[in-house]
Amino acid sequence: MTRIALLVLSLCIPLSATLLQVSVSVTEPTGDFTPQFDSNSVTADFTLLVTGGFGTAYWTPILELDGSTNQSNGLDSEIGGYATSTFPRFLDVGDPTGPAEGNSQQTFVCNPENCAIPFTFGVEENFQITLGASAEIQPNSHAPQPNWPVTVTTSAEFDGVLTFSSCPDQFCPLDFEPVVSLVDPPIGMPESSSFGFVGMGILGLGVLRFAPH
Repeated sequence: MTRIALLVLSLCIPLSATLLQVSVSVTEPTGDFTPQFDSNSVTADFTLLVTGGFGTAYWTPILELDGSTNQSNGLDSEIGGYATSTFPRFLDVGDPTGPAEGNSQQTFVCNPENCAIPFTFGVEENFQITLGASAEIQPNSHAPQPNWPVTVTTSAEFDGVLTFSSCPDQFCPLDFEPVVSLVDPPIGMPESSSFGFVGMGILGLGVLRFAPH
């Protein structure tokens, strides 16, 4: 099954539209020792075209990952989950085994220092993003369980372009207005253990103008 979403916008960047999103959630009922697990992933291809200048510059995506890590103090063998992205490089946060053994970072947000991507004016830049999320609860059968339900939620989201700059740094913004087209071709529904939400859109088929700071 394929969904096609067309969205024509003429806005000032940064964009706030959700273009690609995945999230999962699991809940351990009160006093239940049954393991809980869920995972999901979504993939989309995009094309970015920036004109109005010459040579090369950098753009930063609006990308946020929210994972979860084990802070149960032994009540659960594993509780938490991962949030991942393959773009602009492989990124992952969260760890159900806990900060003592794994990745204690629970969130990641792109900025020009950690996510700046080079591009060439007038040249289409094609890229693919796969976002993933997983969540699990493995109760410790030798420990008392909380007297209330416990829920773990993880998510990853790509929302378009955050900013442009002449170097991979927030202190060198462009001093002119580039014309931007960000296009999301039709994409399929996610393949996962449960149905997830995909934010799909086409930004372009028109132009987006960047408001310099």
